[in-house]
Amino acid sequence: IHSPELSVWKSGVVSLDFNGTNDGDRNQSGVAGNFIDSAGDQIDYSIVVKNTGNQELSSLVITDTKLTSGATYTLSIGTYENGIFQPTTPSSSFTVVADSSGHLTLDPTFKLAVGQALELDFTYTVTQGDISGNQLVNTVFADSNLTNPSGPANNDGTDDTDPKDGVSYTTTTIHSPELSVWKSGVVSLDFNGTNDGD
Repeated sequence: IHSPELSVWKSGVVSLDFNGTNDGDRNQSGVAGNFIDSAGDQIDYSIVVKNTGNQELSSLVITDTKLTSGATYTLSIGTYENGIFQPTTPSSSFTVVADSSGHLTLDPTFKLAVGQALELDFTYTVTQGDISGNQLVNTVFADSNLTNPSGPANNDGTDDTDPKDGVSYTTTTIHSPELSVWKSGVVSLDFNGTNDGD
């Protein structure tokens, strides 16, 4: 019985941009919890795509809207068990250029063997537009010649954490509205030939 299956996992680590100040939301190392609060903060994403079925897969496409169009990304080949990616020995990797829609289209001749996994690590720099919302949701999809695109929802539209249905990594936005005002002045004194001590 043929059961092609492609599963996806995604994680992230947030690094905050201090800009020389500490506003109290950030710890001293610059690494915080799962929140962002200013443009320039960075999220280090890690994506793993694994062949969890019983057939070899090809024509893989990984989609992530936070990938930069035209940028080159490195994918490592290995295995993924119990939340740990283990690169092959000797290490094996290849590069792919992202298109304008955030698609990484792998060479169709590449075959992802049963039980084999690919890992993609990249850094995303938060923009002011990201801060305007309450959350920054980043979703990854994966597809192959024998599987349907993995997405973040079930057929009924509800969210699902099953890796076969794609995954999202959500970062909370901390809003800190602040308006600062400075004022200075210069005083000119009229002596009129006397000095009253002031």
